[in-house]
Amino acid sequence: MFYRRSLSLRVCLVASLCSLLVGGGVVFVLTRPWHYAPEIRTINVLSTSDSDLLQVELLAHPPWSQQLIYDYAVNREAGTIDLYTTYVIWAPLSNLPDSDAATVPDFTILIPAEKLRPGTYQVRRYWKGQWTSIGTLQQDDRERLRWEQRVMPGDEP
Repeated sequence: MFYRRSLSLRVCLVASLCSLLVGGGVVFVLTRPWHYAPEIRTINVLSTSDSDLLQVELLAHPPWSQQLIYDYAVNREAGTIDLYTTYVIWAPLSNLPDSDAATVPDFTILIPAEKLRPGTYQVRRYWKGQWTSIGTLQQDDRERLRWEQRVMPGDEP
């Protein structure tokens, strides 16, 4: 009698532990940021009276995600600007008032000229498992930007 209770108790404990592990794995997959390479709609230089901005408009975000996170990173020594884009399938705290990211972003990355030093930068994005250059950004001493689009294979008219 004691052996049967012990066996059923062990089976229940193992089943509970397995369900907790599976549930934890599912929550991890749903709430983890995943790398995403969206299509870029346009890249423009916006001129203001003080300085310029590089405006990168993304086409959309994955329809299965609740939140799109995008930013850029400048490496002045290497002369690169990396466009980072990730998505979160389920962001349970994204609708709270204290959240710093909106649930529906405006899909635009703005890079002010003040963040750069004069020189030439390769603008890159993560595409098909590697960082790919999509163009060259040059800044002069007066913080004016000039954008040169790189023609990608398959994009020719």
